[in-house]
Amino acid sequence: MIRLLFAVLAMIVGALVAGAYFQFDPTALIFAALAFGIYMVGCIGGPSLPADGQGHWGGGQGIYFSGHDVWVEGTQSRDRDPETGDAPKR
Repeated sequence: MIRLLFAVLAMIVGALVAGAYFQFDPTALIFAALAFGIYMVGCIGGPSLPADGQGHWGGGQGIYFSGHDVWVEGTQSRDRDPETGDAPKR
């Protein structure tokens, strides 16, 4: 993955240098290098997720976020309930 990153960066730098040397607009070459990088990440499967990460797969029709989704495992807060994320009732 790191080699792919360096290869894409080298292609972008090469396009910039060639554009300056031969006096042309390197935009098409830069986009081609980025497209190649995106294609290769798709081919090799991309970065893997951590094994202990949480994921939800179910019958929902989309991804829904609420204000309670800011919890990170292992953190403590005095003004929120760690189970539900709700503010304490006063």
